Amino acid sequence: VEQADQVSLRTHARLWGLMIMLLITDSFALASCVYLVVTKGPSVLILFGFEYAILSVSVLTTLIRYGLHLIDTQMEGSWQAKGSYLFFLEFMGEVLRFMFYL
Repeated sequence: VEQADQVSLRTHARLWGLMIMLLITDSFALASCVYLVVTKGPSVLILFGFEYAILSVSVLTTLIRYGLHLIDTQMEGSWQAKGSYLFFLEFMGEVLRFMFYL
């Protein structure tokens, strides 16, 4: 059985910070695209807006997966329900991405 190396709290904070920064940046870009499309009319920014929405969903699902992984590492023994949570998370992420692609 492989054992993972101990990851410092600083590394976890850096990863969380990076993912939060990406989520905020994507959300700001999406809001800017929506604002410009509403005020100036339809343009190529609609395409960029959907791309930013897809990126936001991807970052959010990655952030939640990382949180579930941290919960799993803190639990003693095996977490039986982790597979169900991961399946539901992946399913909802794919459904949202699919809706944005349509």
